[in-house]
Amino acid sequence: MFGIATKHTVAELSTRVAELSDSVAELRLLVHGSNAERIALQGEVTKLRQQVPELEARGAQGVQDSSYATDKLNLRLLRERFPALRELWPVERDESSWEGVTVGKLFENSPWRVLKINLRGKLGNALEFDVRGGQSTSLPAELVKCAALHTLNLEDCVALTALPAELGQCAVLHTLNLEGCSALTALPAKLGQCAALHTLNLHGCTALTALPAELGQCAALHTLNLEGCSALTSLPAELGQCAALHTLFLHGCTALTALPAELGQCAALHTLNLGDCIALTSLLAELGQCAALHTLDLHGCRALTALPAELGQCAALHTLKLEDCSALTALPAELGQCAALHTLNLKYCVALTSLPAELGQCAALHTLNLAFCGALTSLPAELGQCAALHTFNSGITGR
Repeated sequence: MFGIATKHTVAELSTRVAELSDSVAELRLLVHGSNAERIALQGEVTKLRQQVPELEARGAQGVQDSSYATDKLNLRLLRERFPALRELWPVERDESSWEGVTVGKLFENSPWRVLKINLRGKLGNALEFDVRGGQSTSLPAELVKCAALHTLNLEDCVALTALPAELGQCAVLHTLNLEGCSALTALPAKLGQCAALHTLNLHGCTALTALPAELGQCAALHTLNLEGCSALTSLPAELGQCAALHTLFLHGCTALTALPAELGQCAALHTLNLGDCIALTSLLAELGQCAALHTLDLHGCRALTALPAELGQCAALHTLKLEDCSALTALPAELGQCAALHTLNLKYCVALTSLPAELGQCAALHTLNLAFCGALTSLPAELGQCAALHTFNSGITGR
């Protein structure tokens, strides 16, 4: 359905070209290149203006082509706003040949569109220059007006502080990579309108303090990477509405003190990484509702003193990493109900004084690491019932 356009699309293109033509004088102020670049830009405007009547006369196919023409026009405008892109994207070459731009078809019978834009580390420190010569660190709306955009990679765009609200218009956006955008302080609420969003990578966005509640509207969200978002203090309760959420990375979110109880509603949650969340003091009991939970990584959660008994309800739990949880004093007896538990890492749990006898009920337990558990003086005899136990590392010396 995304390949279908209307007459309105052509009218919009006509209007945009007319506006651009009238603004050539202003655009010249944006171009810090040669006269040849200015002439080429003006030539592009003339070319697009000439195409409009022809497109209107060609009917449906013309409408579809006009959508691609609009994509190309938006890329040209984007090029003028970013000094770094003027060298990366030669003005005389076709947009489909520009580095980081992928053109193709969403579906077999759909028109050609701009599908992917990869600008990893390409935008430089100076992002946008307006006609007055001022500098901004926001992303121009032109970038996200490519309606068929599937993948947008802005990794390591270190000067980027904000994204345009128009990002929500990208109805088929599947992957948004903002890793290393260390100056980004917030996400637009309209990101929640991206119904097809599958992967959102915010790894290393150290200035990000919160996520919009509207993110919970992203029904297709599968992977959310917040690793190293050290200023993030909480997650929105609405995240629990993301029924497809499979992987949640929170490793290194050092200011995060708790998780919303609604996270337990994420029935598809498979991997939860909370490693080095040093401010996390407790784990929500509702996590036991996550029937698909396979891997729970809590290594380095040094303020964590206990685990909820409800964790025993996680029938699919395979790997539990508690390494260096130095304040953890005991494990819940209900952990013995985790029939699929394969790997239990308790290395450097220096305050742990005992293990529950029920741990012997974990018939699939393969690896148990108790190295450097200095306060642990004895083991329950029931551990001998773990017939699948293959690797057993015990002792305060780490042997």
